Amino acid sequence: CLVESRAKVLLCRQWSGYRWTSPPLRSAVDVMKILVVDDHPLFADGLREVLREAPFGPVTVLEAGDVSSALSIACADPGIELICLDLHLPDGDGFGLLQALQEAGVVIPAIVLSALEDPAAVHRALELGAVGYLSKASKKGELLDAFRKIQNHGSYVSRHLRRDLTAYRAASRGDTLG
Repeated sequence: CLVESRAKVLLCRQWSGYRWTSPPLRSAVDVMKILVVDDHPLFADGLREVLREAPFGPVTVLEAGDVSSALSIACADPGIELICLDLHLPDGDGFGLLQALQEAGVVIPAIVLSALEDPAAVHRALELGAVGYLSKASKKGELLDAFRKIQNHGSYVSRHLRRDLTAYRAASRGDTLG
């Protein structure tokens, strides 16, 4: 999966824990390329429109409706800067895609957009390298806030999921919350 053109891009990108640390690979006038991975065409169409109207510059949206297509596109296109991914897909799940990307040496920040609001799922996605987790119940403003934060090399978890994630992590470590 690692082609020579992708190798050049990978040299410029690095992960530090769960944080994206490379400098931007494009100028403000360049087009940002985003891969949307979702098997629901209506949701993917709506997300594409929100992204195209976003205030952070021109965007090209690539789409995949399953894990195998997403992996093929991500491996073949070194210009992709962000993956927006659902967890439930016809030929696997988003967790498997995150893991397959890691194993293939493909370093692209990914944000999970899912209806699943289980803190264990949020934790697992972040553990597998996602830089964000956003509930599909989120409003457009929160989605844009998340993208801005991730574009500036940050991470993001939906506001209403943060407390449950913190409690889940504390319980996993055996901490008490009292």
